[in-house]
Amino acid sequence: MFARPPFCLRNFSQAGSFGAVSGRNDASSKHTPLRYAGLGLELAAAVALGALGGQWLDRKTGAAGLFTIVGAFLGFGATMYSLLRTLRTGRDPQ
Repeated sequence: MFARPPFCLRNFSQAGSFGAVSGRNDASSKHTPLRYAGLGLELAAAVALGALGGQWLDRKTGAAGLFTIVGAFLGFGATMYSLLRTLRTGRDPQ
């Protein structure tokens, strides 16, 4: 009923030439798109947490958005410091 493929998928998927993708320690694995996506998520989380902490302080003190802005800038600054420190030492952030 169905035509048999010209190659066997079972043998192809269990071939010895395919290694695990994760866990590589060579130089090419340090500059993957997922690493940079992780840095973007770290930036977003730090800015969001800083802004949320600032909003909490604004509610407690009655300030009109001052601590929200300061908190967001502190989160951004902390992320930039971490990024520059990582790039300066040339090591993986984990």
